[in-house]
Amino acid sequence: MHSFLPVFFILALQESAKSALRTCTPAENNLPGGLWTEWETTAPCPTECGSCSKRFSTRTCLSSSIGKTCTGPSTRQILCNTSPCIYPSQRACCVPYVLMVIDGKQQCGPIPKDPSGVATSCCPSGGMVSEWSGFPHRTYDLPFIVDQSTANCYGYSDLHFDGTVGRPCNDYPTYKTFRATVIRYLKPNNDTVQDFRVFDCQSTSRTKRVTFYCDLKSEYWRLEGTNEEFIGNDNNKLQKCSYDVCTNGGLWGEWTSTEKCPTDCGSCAKRLYTRTCLSTNFPNCACKGESVRKILCNTHVCVYSAQRTCCIPYVPMTINKTSQCGPLPKDKLLSSEAPCCPKDGFWSQWSGYIRDESGGWKRSRKCLSDSAGCPCDNPTNNVEISKECPCKKMVDVTNIVADTHATFPLNVQYNDTSCTAFQTMEHYNDQNKKVVPCNRWGNGKYLWANLIRYVLPNNTRREERIQDCVSNGPKQVTFYCDLVSEYWRLDANNEEVVGFNQINII
Repeated sequence: MHSFLPVFFILALQESAKSALRTCTPAENNLPGGLWTEWETTAPCPTECGSCSKRFSTRTCLSSSIGKTCTGPSTRQILCNTSPCIYPSQRACCVPYVLMVIDGKQQCGPIPKDPSGVATSCCPSGGMVSEWSGFPHRTYDLPFIVDQSTANCYGYSDLHFDGTVGRPCNDYPTYKTFRATVIRYLKPNNDTVQDFRVFDCQSTSRTKRVTFYCDLKSEYWRLEGTNEEFIGNDNNKLQKCSYDVCTNGGLWGEWTSTEKCPTDCGSCAKRLYTRTCLSTNFPNCACKGESVRKILCNTHVCVYSAQRTCCIPYVPMTINKTSQCGPLPKDKLLSSEAPCCPKDGFWSQWSGYIRDESGGWKRSRKCLSDSAGCPCDNPTNNVEISKECPCKKMVDVTNIVADTHATFPLNVQYNDTSCTAFQTMEHYNDQNKKVVPCNRWGNGKYLWANLIRYVLPNNTRREERIQDCVSNGPKQVTFYCDLVSEYWRLDANNEEVVGFNQINII
């Protein structure tokens, strides 16, 4: 792999329009007050004469990088175009200034003393050397290749798209098809994560690459397709959250915008951003907060020949060492938490059981958070296979259903192949042996009928006459397994059964 040699910068005072600065004496090399650049401004004076306006200027402390702090402000507003106005102007000087001679010239004064203090006016012997710049940061899990065979820096990384490693292709309905590879990458400020859909996985193009080019000024790679600076990606992986995602407002996607800022500078417009709740289908994990917002865009100051530096109500100021139109409103919707994945991921509920090829029963589940870039732990644990019928065995509920009667013992026969069950019913009364399973029921509908009492999953108690004791045919109570709820259902009425007993009416 090729890489660029780091470049170091020598910060030195350049020759002024009149004369070069002298070299500092040994005592002055300590840089009392620090070493400032010259005052600079990007905006013209709004008036041509008369001390009628002030102009916003900034300067940079050159010695801060070697541990020498500068004294005085880094910004100022100072009178500009102080020469008197001439005919046919209505007045020579704007109030409160008057015409006077300063340094042998007619000026509108008195001109206020510069409150910014005296900066070092000499060059330190040997100059000043900044710290070494870093190499462009790259934290790629994917192989990253830098090509220097052409005049432009160019880099690319081949992405998986055939499903051989993980699951890189996700459903993405707003894409031109429904399968697209996604990368998630960090910007240089190291706290903004963005998603970028790179290509259609089902396209016939043989080259499936995400490509970058080197910004030779910032020394960061830029992602072709978004033009944004880029310090690394982990191909759709985030760190595990240290908190409970669902109690913390759900799992939101990143704020994204598809529209361009309508203005070029001056904090004059806002851009619409949207985000998607990725945990909508997670159990008890609805998102809290807004899904749309508008935020200021292109906040840097406008330069000549713009009519104004900043749009009302914003004014020029230095923010993060750059001239911005502020103050910038605090983004209340921006989370202080770094984007992360819920612990263990989010699984769907298990599906109902179906017949397995081996003759058993199987069920499956899906990792719901996978499409959000958050794989579940133990991803292979998405299928369960059982040789036995999956329904829970029914239990004896004599203590719940007997009342003043007795019960017959529970003796259910289970068939794991067909997932059915039955119990042979007592159907002959013998008072001497205290065996009385049959009694009259239904106003003569049945002369003699046997009875079970059973308990539902909600602990409700029910009873059901099963058959006429004197009729022909098998005397059985039968059940089938509900492969979704995993409870047995009584064939006679389709109700779920936790347990039952045949009643002995003595």
